[in-house]
Amino acid sequence: MLESEQNEFKNALITCFLVKGFNVPNHAGFIKSWFAHFEPYPLEMVKTALHRCSADGVYKPSPASVMKFLPDLFGHPGPEEAFNCIPKSESEAGFVTDQMMMAYAAAEDSINRGDMVAARLAFIETYQQAVNAAKAQNQPARFWYSDSQAGTREQRLETKAKHLIEAGQKQWISKQSALNSLKTISNELGREFPQEMALIKSSAQSLRLLPTANGSSKTTKALPPSLEPSNSINGKINHLKMLIEYSSDEENKKALQAQLDQLKGKQHEQTIPSTRQAPTGAHEQNRRRVRELAGAAQAGR
Repeated sequence: MLESEQNEFKNALITCFLVKGFNVPNHAGFIKSWFAHFEPYPLEMVKTALHRCSADGVYKPSPASVMKFLPDLFGHPGPEEAFNCIPKSESEAGFVTDQMMMAYAAAEDSINRGDMVAARLAFIETYQQAVNAAKAQNQPARFWYSDSQAGTREQRLETKAKHLIEAGQKQWISKQSALNSLKTISNELGREFPQEMALIKSSAQSLRLLPTANGSSKTTKALPPSLEPSNSINGKINHLKMLIEYSSDEENKKALQAQLDQLKGKQHEQTIPSTRQAPTGAHEQNRRRVRELAGAAQAGR
């Protein structure tokens, strides 16, 4: 969202609170705090999430309760994927996040008993709460590798290489980090992973925020500049197209598509006058050259 959209955001937030029977505290700091939580998202997407939150239960709205209606820009795996990927014994390995480990702690007793149905339910409930809280604080996923305690060192390195390839393709870690780690493993094992490295290099980028060295968040550098949020109409159009592609929520997609259609209409209106303006630069030089050739042809007749 843009700073200029803060009043419209405020009105949508007040409406959400009032529908649920609560008043918004009358001080600027409250609105600014909420705005900061949702600033990475387009206004229309946030308004849709607030509208859906207003019909979700009777509890007082919180940033986390609204975040669950927004697509994840912060790189957190979905609950099912997180449950399937997390190591469930000392003989397993994989990349995890703090939120995944918090959810595992809630499910560990059920896992140890072999009750995977109860484990999955406990994991998903706790994980979703932890992710919503992280998103409300604009905290992107931070992946780290949980190694296996079983097998030889060579076997553990082979397993780590497999998980590095997956993490690099999914952009859980940066491509460069995955490639560097694979090179280190290649040197230690005495063999290369050329096909796997090629897969990482060619993997598609995903929409997410990555942590910087000082702990703040920023959009991954690997995203093409045309996909970064921009104040220009073209920039907004490209950004909306990207959000539509990665959104899994149909209602959000519809809201984004409506905003995209509106911006395309504005773009068309702006391009019409430009087609009536006198050509300049290279176009004018080409026209002059055509007139000169036509004049020379007539003079030769």
